Amino acid sequence: MITVRPLQPINEYVHLCTRIASQLTVDDMVQSMSAKYGIDPAHLASLLEPIGIIEKALMSHLNPQDPDFTLLYHHDPQQFMSIGQALVTLMDGKANLPTLSDAQWRKFLTMVIHNPLGINDAVLPDPLPQLAELTKTIIDSDYDAAIKYNLMVLLNRPQELLENLVKGYQAFESYLIPHLDTMNAVAQEALAPYLHNNIDAFIKIVQSDLNVREVPVSDPLIIQPTFFYYNALTFLDDPWDSEDTPNVIWFLGIKLLPITDLLKQSGDQKQRVQSVLKTLSDPSKLELLKLCAQQPSYGVPLAKELGLTTATVSYHLNALVRLGYLTMSLDGNKVYYETQSERIIDDLRAVQNLFTEKSSG
Repeated sequence: MITVRPLQPINEYVHLCTRIASQLTVDDMVQSMSAKYGIDPAHLASLLEPIGIIEKALMSHLNPQDPDFTLLYHHDPQQFMSIGQALVTLMDGKANLPTLSDAQWRKFLTMVIHNPLGINDAVLPDPLPQLAELTKTIIDSDYDAAIKYNLMVLLNRPQELLENLVKGYQAFESYLIPHLDTMNAVAQEALAPYLHNNIDAFIKIVQSDLNVREVPVSDPLIIQPTFFYYNALTFLDDPWDSEDTPNVIWFLGIKLLPITDLLKQSGDQKQRVQSVLKTLSDPSKLELLKLCAQQPSYGVPLAKELGLTTATVSYHLNALVRLGYLTMSLDGNKVYYETQSERIIDDLRAVQNLFTEKSSG
């Protein structure tokens, strides 16, 4: 059985703030994706219209000039999520502040810092590092200066940032709540075509369309739809020693699968060839494909093998997944990557065909 939970207001607030701070609003997405992938902007705008209408209605009630707004919600391509999105994983949809022990904070900060603002590929050392060790990890990393700064602030005042996040939500809640019924109705309608079958059928859709293999499954399968984080898929597995949280939750963006279909259909063969040649000419990406062809592996050992940080390797891995050259599978808190050699060979044949095809006239 597949169970779809109602939207979580505080989560949606954080995702909306992240999109605004990172210039990823619906209008921004339509413009950038149309230019980058050759998608019909009218088609994409129509697909995202229900989100855009509510987004614009709420934007005027937020204050992006607040000093902590950018710190909490801006993220760039090196980051898995914003600091605010990382912090909200501690909340489990509740708007009250959790009480976290020193060990729990260090566990959270260790995972965030080792995979910048992501929690799916960190190997936790035992014992957990002290703040001085985490500080050195940040300083020695090859993250951009802005990410280093944000991580250092998070490291030094995590509770304060969490409190500011909750205060911001409480001040905004009255503007969001009147839209929740509409947002939930849109979410249910958007997911309905994928959830009417059994769990196995839905898993096959995710595996084939999103290049994700061996996803975490429980019965019932708990789907947490996200309205403003509409093109994301993440898994939360036994989070933060919380006893009242289901063992596995899927956070599923309500437009992820339709957007993925558009990306697969978009762009001509020449654009795909350009992307293929650029990817395969990158020594680090090529080496990652070779290593993951030998056996499935995850970020930390791959980073050690290549002499790169996990942040850099994560960036390369995500690019390879988007091309379909790697598939992902989840084992515990590690995401394993496996090379799809046939997909690469198909693209190399397309490169060959581009230079061998004869003019029809």
